[in-house]
Amino acid sequence: MDNKNIKILIGVFIIMAFIVAMPWLSRQIGSSESNDGPKNSSLDFSNFSEKAVEKIVIKNGETEQVLIFQEGVWKLGDAEVDEAKLAEFFASLKNLAVKEMVSQNEANQSKFGVDKETSIKLILTQNGQASLFLVGKVGTAPNQFYMRRDGIKNTYLVESALRDKLTWDTSKWKEALGKSTSEKSI
Repeated sequence: MDNKNIKILIGVFIIMAFIVAMPWLSRQIGSSESNDGPKNSSLDFSNFSEKAVEKIVIKNGETEQVLIFQEGVWKLGDAEVDEAKLAEFFASLKNLAVKEMVSQNEANQSKFGVDKETSIKLILTQNGQASLFLVGKVGTAPNQFYMRRDGIKNTYLVESALRDKLTWDTSKWKEALGKSTSEKSI
């Protein structure tokens, strides 16, 4: 073999190696972008903490629960909210993982249950500004569900225990308080 043939074979080998490596490279580049998760989406809850949020409103069908931070204490109506339950709620917000964007089409919102008529509405207020999130149908895996922010067309498949917390009734938010109050009176 002469030098010309060797150079051609090396060139072909490099091109084929690049073609074979292309899917792997695109996955690596894509995965580094998706590791940012919610920070690149409209579902970034990093600014919503127990100390920053003043009010939480959960509207599930006809039921509405309003949790308000007053005088250093979270209250639901006149009763105090169980601190452990509140910590669970904020942990599920913080740990919410965006799996993928499933739609940018408004016509698909009812399919995923994130339309204003059928969704569970979560309204978080901080610094006097309310943010509305629409929580939809459950996904195919445990703790997965569809979610979007009001005013944004993008619908996401997310993973978190948040949806379960949004279905708690009033007694669940106060559960441990009732036990501790009765224990104190004994």
